[in-house]
Formats: sequence, structure tokens, C-alpha cells
Amino acid sequence: MRAVLFDLDETLVPDYGAFLAAVDAVAAALGAPAGMGRALHDRARPRWGQAPAATNHMWDMSSWEALWAPFPAETDAWADAYRLGAWREALADHDVDDPELAGKTVAVAVQVAVREHRLAGKQRRTVAEPISGDRQPARHQRLSHWKHCSRS
Repeated sequence: MRAVLFDLDETLVPDYGAFLAAVDAVAAALGAPAGMGRALHDRARPRWGQAPAATNHMWDMSSWEALWAPFPAETDAWADAYRLGAWREALADHDVDDPELAGKTVAVAVQVAVREHRLAGKQRRTVAEPISGDRQPARHQRLSHWKHCSRS
């Protein structure tokens, strides 16, 4: 191995845009309004600040990553309420009061994120050539960095 690359969130591999796009795609597929990504993030952030002590080891996770990430078993109920509450509030921001739709968006978003999370875990073992100053990043492999890739 010639180098180890550490990516602090949004430093080398910006993934917030991917989060927004993924949320909007899930919402659109289920008939929710457009623009749900930003609303969901706005609603998740204050809820994440109320996480129980059992999640203290997850301090480096953003509120939007916590919308799909695995939680300790003893906090499953809190995590479910966190996700569902954030989606319900985000939908309400778009004048939608539909608990069933909120539940579907949570389930699909987590399922999609877990699938992508596993794919990213396989991709991160790929070796990429260095990007020199005169080459375009788009010509290189897109490597995704996801925290907690080893967790299932």
C-alpha cells in the first residue's frame, strides 16, 4: 500500500449532494413532493441533538447520515422514532399529512442506503490512481467513503 486516504465528511468526497439527490429520488418514487432532501435535513438536525447516551460513540455522524445508519440495538426504538418523525415533519413542511407515506419513505430510504452502503464498502477496497493537477477528477474512479462500512 502506497498511501492511505482519510476523508473527513465533505472534505474530499462531498456526499451531502448525493444525500439530497437520493432523498429526492426516494420521495419522488413514492409520490412525495419535490425538494424533500433539504426539508428532511432541516428536521433531522435538531432531533439528532436529542439522541440518547447509548449513541455517544456515533458523535462523528451527521444528522442526515443517522437517517439510515445502523444504531445500537438498545436504541432501535429511538432511531425508528427519529427517522419517522423527521420524515413526517419534512412532509408537513410541504403541506402533506400522511403517516403512511412517511413510513414508506423511511423504509425505502433505509433499504436503499443500506444497499448503497454495502456497495461503497466494496468500492473502497479499489485502488485509484492519484489525480494530478492537470487531469480532471471526472476521469477517475468515483470512490465513495462511508463511515461505518464494516457494520451491517
